[in-house]
Amino acid sequence: MAHVTDLLWHDPACDPLDRVSPSALNVLLGCPKRLAFQRAPETRHWRRHSPRTALGSVAHKLTELVSTGKAPAPPERKEWLEIRWTELVHKEHDDLRQEWPNRTVPDPKDWPGYVATRVRLIRRLADLPAPKDKTAGHSTTGEGSGERPFPWVERQLEDVPRRLFGTPDRVEERDGRLRVLDLKSGVHQAGISHEQRRQLLIYAHLVQHTCHRLPDDAVIQDVKGHEDSVTVVPEEMGAVVAEANDAIDVFNAMVEATTISAQPDPQVCMWCPFRAVCPEYWTNRTDQWPRLDVRGVVAERVGADGVRLDLTTPVGGTSTFRVLLTGGVEAAVGDELVVLDLEPAGPGAGRMRWDSRLRAGSEG
Repeated sequence: MAHVTDLLWHDPACDPLDRVSPSALNVLLGCPKRLAFQRAPETRHWRRHSPRTALGSVAHKLTELVSTGKAPAPPERKEWLEIRWTELVHKEHDDLRQEWPNRTVPDPKDWPGYVATRVRLIRRLADLPAPKDKTAGHSTTGEGSGERPFPWVERQLEDVPRRLFGTPDRVEERDGRLRVLDLKSGVHQAGISHEQRRQLLIYAHLVQHTCHRLPDDAVIQDVKGHEDSVTVVPEEMGAVVAEANDAIDVFNAMVEATTISAQPDPQVCMWCPFRAVCPEYWTNRTDQWPRLDVRGVVAERVGADGVRLDLTTPVGGTSTFRVLLTGGVEAAVGDELVVLDLEPAGPGAGRMRWDSRLRAGSEG
């Protein structure tokens, strides 16, 4: 069957990096091309929020309100938190519906981890003591800012010469020790991953650069208040800073050469939203990789909400695949499709979730 509309595959074109945040650094070190897709105007829209990131945003905002003294004292605080939670979740739900037009975004109560995150977070925040200094919260680093008292809450820090910036959730002094703390809202947070350790060490460096004092501890805190911490070692922190600057130089050289390398790997690619536009992903993936993703040409319509694809790469030993489309999604016979994150629906078949990404025809 002749293709009516083939997909276009372009290398992402983006500006060089003049600085990098810890989260962008983790992306860069995992796969430079993913960061380029994230920065390129024609592909950045494939990175969209999800219920998981929405819950994380709500958790951070509520924690900041309590940490900066904008919440009432206990016992009135619990009811206040319940009201703010509902308002913030409603706002995130509206934002998701805007980012996913023509899709049916689930009610927040049906989001994975919704109940656990809400209960654990409000229980922890409801009884926290009121901050002693309500003026030490959110602000942008400026001249003399290192003299402001701790805690610093959601405060952006920057080291211009070393091309680093970031916003640690909290910098505080406890029992004479300076702590850099990052809140993780995922219900399955356990321990400190390699990427989280790198993020914390960048934050520690930015704190030292700002107030000329080396943090003692780098801490991950989950929504229940459980903490995992590591002692900040200057040599390890310095190595991470050097690694960041080397990575920036390498990335900028690739941008200048208009050839940005990909690093396809089952774990690196598993959560990447740019699988839809990355040819290296489709060249390297096998049936053993996580996620049920397919690429092929629509051969025919099947029923009211399905299509049969002639696959570009066989899946499970078959060269054809039936895709059950979610509401609001259309596909024409002859179109080349990429469909990500399908749910298995029997042999040689998959069903789109509400947030499965679909790329059709000449879409970028």
